[in-house]
Amino acid sequence: PLLSDKNKRVLVTTIIDKTLPKKEPILFLGEWCKGINNNYDLFDHKIAFDLFKLDNNDSVKYLDGLFDRILIVLTLKLNTRHKVNHSVLFWKRLLGSWLKSFLHSQHYHWSMIKHVEASHSIEKTYVIRGFEKFLECKNNMINVDPDLWLHASFAFIIKNYTNIPCQYIEHQIPEKRKFTPLSRKNKYLFFLSKVIFKLKLVSNKSIVILNTSIGAFNLSYIELLCKQFPVTWLSGVYQSIEIEGEGQSKEIRNWTVNIDANTDFDKFLEEILVDRLPANILENYKNIGEIVYKLPLPTHPKNIVLGDWPKSQSILLRWVVETLEKSTKSKLTIIQHGGNYGMDKYYVEKFDLSISDTYLSWGWGKKSNKVIPMFYHKKYYKYSGKTVNGRLTLVSLDIQLLPINYNSFSVLAYKKFLLEDLDQFIKNIDSSFLDSVWLRGFKNDTGIYNHYLEKYPNIHIDKSCGVKGSVKNAIELSKLFVITYNSTFVQEAILSNVPVVIFWTSDLFSIREEYAYCFSQMRDVGMFHDSPKSAALHINSIWHDVDSWWNSHATQRVRLIFCEQFARTPVDYSKLTNTLMQ
Repeated sequence: PLLSDKNKRVLVTTIIDKTLPKKEPILFLGEWCKGINNNYDLFDHKIAFDLFKLDNNDSVKYLDGLFDRILIVLTLKLNTRHKVNHSVLFWKRLLGSWLKSFLHSQHYHWSMIKHVEASHSIEKTYVIRGFEKFLECKNNMINVDPDLWLHASFAFIIKNYTNIPCQYIEHQIPEKRKFTPLSRKNKYLFFLSKVIFKLKLVSNKSIVILNTSIGAFNLSYIELLCKQFPVTWLSGVYQSIEIEGEGQSKEIRNWTVNIDANTDFDKFLEEILVDRLPANILENYKNIGEIVYKLPLPTHPKNIVLGDWPKSQSILLRWVVETLEKSTKSKLTIIQHGGNYGMDKYYVEKFDLSISDTYLSWGWGKKSNKVIPMFYHKKYYKYSGKTVNGRLTLVSLDIQLLPINYNSFSVLAYKKFLLEDLDQFIKNIDSSFLDSVWLRGFKNDTGIYNHYLEKYPNIHIDKSCGVKGSVKNAIELSKLFVITYNSTFVQEAILSNVPVVIFWTSDLFSIREEYAYCFSQMRDVGMFHDSPKSAALHINSIWHDVDSWWNSHATQRVRLIFCEQFARTPVDYSKLTNTLMQ
């Protein structure tokens, strides 16, 4: 929609302070340009219309089709460049995770900039001189400060594909992270693994388990059940091996792709794609291959089992992909590692399903389409039922959210939740126990904690998230947990049988239709709410006798329904072993 405002404005695309004018009318591209605590008492400022919901569904379908087209083209081009004959699946496993994120981010950024140029009168935007270097990618991940990368992504589109004037500014860049060689401990473990394989204690056809959150003792037990020498405890060393690598080479990237462009965005992609490809599939491809060849790992494993796809671990990723390509009998099994997998409407597990032979869930899904319902394998604390304190622990998601992926929620909706919905919840909590409220989230918070401390001096902050043993401690100190985002902590808390109330809005987390019945039943007993006020009023009604509500037959029945679907127990390593051995 066009704005009636006709003032010429300076476009601000990120939170970088140097790009923010002090005495000129401003147009913020989005909520990510503003901090939580910064009220921006500026001369005049507005925020551009949020395109997220407008573009979301149609864009995802379009980008899925574009992904498939580009992958076929890249397979032919990269095979020619490296003189190999790898399959489309090989390249999908190697760079598919990066390509998907890249397409989503660039389409989102392109759409926003084009919309702003058409609907606003823009005087100029401030651009960091030499921003192009922030767009270079090494190992499938953003390799600089995310705000610098975001600034560069927008600046590239503005400079080359719009008529918006750019005014260059100087900006001191933090030093690059220095290349870190293997630690003394990892060098010792790497040597030990070589000895073990030299002595042939491990078969070249054994099962390899990597990147899972299963404990070391249980992993060794699984290997013994598989009748093989336990070596998974050594796997951490392979995740630590890095390559310093080369920078981008114009000579190596002196080629183009043709994707039969139908839109302006397609043409834009054709022009930038080769320059943005990760160095680990171009400049560093040969060197990584030589390192992978020397790794003391099975050459034809029966099964490679992963908990998390090692997209940023270039050596380990390449070994997995190369091994699966050359050994047709080797299988790839991926074990669920995220709490919203299976229930989130955006199908966050979609990529994992597309590259694996088998996907082991925590309980959801039917034994079809590669999914095998298994059990919740992560460590969780069993609640004793006796609290030593009367905390109401409010667990919030507190991260710096950037406009990168459509398979998520909008920055606008997220910030509204932080500043309005959480406020609405606290405001409706009975004042008689407001001083029992503890806000718990990540240690490197965005400013939300200070925001609420200033507004509600009686509440407390728990910054122990991520500290070993902090979950157990929080459970023992809490009379009730309130969880406001869809994550593994939902499963962990409900499985622990600690009293839990969940609330979030459908704008943030939408549940798939097939599992709506589960959350409907949770809503009926007061476990789940889709508004902050409803959650607060329910807590007010049960606060003086939380245990009677939580331990009632109705609540416990629904809790068990949730666990059976999304956090199944008991752990059955014999069942897991039989599945891996098939």
